[in-house]
Amino acid sequence: MHTHSLMPKKRPHVGDKFPDFKAACSKTELSAETQLSWHNYIDGHWAILMSEPANTAVSATELGSLNQLRQEFEKRQIKICAFSCSSTESIELWSKDVATLSGDQLFFPIIADDDHTVANSLGLVDREHQHSTTERVCFIIDSDKCLQMILMYPASIGFSFVEILRVIDNLQTERTGVVTPSDWKPGGTCYVPEKEKQEEYAKLPQGVTKQDENVHSIAST
Repeated sequence: MHTHSLMPKKRPHVGDKFPDFKAACSKTELSAETQLSWHNYIDGHWAILMSEPANTAVSATELGSLNQLRQEFEKRQIKICAFSCSSTESIELWSKDVATLSGDQLFFPIIADDDHTVANSLGLVDREHQHSTTERVCFIIDSDKCLQMILMYPASIGFSFVEILRVIDNLQTERTGVVTPSDWKPGGTCYVPEKEKQEEYAKLPQGVTKQDENVHSIAST
């Protein structure tokens, strides 16, 4: 049985401080811990929290893809965590299946939310299935523990983590004062909003090349 701290009973909005919680979780390659305190786990890092509708083949491919992209997420100092409305025993067995699929032991935990406490508190219970599962949702949270983006997919469609990495690159670049156009990737052209003052250009990261008054190109790091 879980022990959870109190959390808001509505889905958090972009810009909100993401709720803290405690829950049972699977062991990982990096930790033998079976209890997770969310704010302690992500402290000082960007983070992804994945809501998996069930221990399905689609969800297994998602977690396997995350595992295979480990170096990309670690390079960006991103903490990963998933949760499913399943028992601890079921999660442990599922973790082993995903590890076999991806070719390596999972480096991130999966929360066992069999009493739906986390799902209900975050507003993620799938009403169509009468509270037996959750929606497929990806929360992107910044290093200040604030929610930066919510992605929602149908339960039958898995996320593209290549696209999620691109989104995170955009969000982290936005912190420097620039905005990014459609399909932007590191090395592409960024824009400085017209309200920005010339003297503020010095705040932009190393590798920024000025093209004109309001346009900049940021090189890959």
